[in-house]
Amino acid sequence: MGMARAAELNHYPGPRHVLDFASKLQLSEVQQSKAQEIYDRMHDKAVRLGRVILDKEEEIDDTFKKDDVDSNRLKTLVMEIVRLRGELRLVHLLAHIEMKRVLSGGQIEKYDELQGYKTRERYDKYQIKLVNYQP
Repeated sequence: MGMARAAELNHYPGPRHVLDFASKLQLSEVQQSKAQEIYDRMHDKAVRLGRVILDKEEEIDDTFKKDDVDSNRLKTLVMEIVRLRGELRLVHLLAHIEMKRVLSGGQIEKYDELQGYKTRERYDKYQIKLVNYQP
């Protein structure tokens, strides 16, 4: 879903990828430990929220399966899912902010290079473009 794309493309590394690149980024033991802590906290919250989202989606599915659609209940479920997805995205983005504080400028540059974000042209390929959009 690209939950942290804005962070990634603007020099805010993600903890999972930082851990994957630990040796190439020459992380210290303290940095590696902090990255793991950030990742674990993010992962735990994301999994918890993901389960709640799936439960709400299942409620919507069941409503239609049982042919028991109440528009007010449906609206409540959909709006709750939207709120939960926002929380999920925030969890990811906040982890990127935390991760940036752990790394040096040189490590962030190396991370961007390893992720293929070194040049502006590479950033542009990840941007969403609406071409010939007609509602």
